[in-house]
Amino acid sequence: MKAGLYPMSEDSKETDSIKMEPTEDDPRRKRGKTPSRGDKNASKTIGERFSAFFKEVKGEYNKVIWPSRQELVKQTVTVMLTSIIIGAVIVAYDSLFGFGMGAFADLIAAYGDKIGL
Repeated sequence: MKAGLYPMSEDSKETDSIKMEPTEDDPRRKRGKTPSRGDKNASKTIGERFSAFFKEVKGEYNKVIWPSRQELVKQTVTVMLTSIIIGAVIVAYDSLFGFGMGAFADLIAAYGDKIGL
């Protein structure tokens, strides 16, 4: 019989329900986070870990390649022009849609009685 597909007999319930309790030296028994193998800060105090974190942040910050002033100005102008063009396209479509809906509403108002609206 496959487990879970058929009801268990009374005899099998006792043997299948054995629970493993953690031993005294089992890391699952300890409270809090257990250190992993790669955790080099496991034995350090909270202040030392805090300091190490900011040292790592500074190291990553130094790896950043910042754009030159010329590149920054060029990219800023590109973003601004693109935003203006997309905004103009949205305004144009909105105006056309508004004009079309207004014309449609005028047609319904003028000829609605004749077509039964």
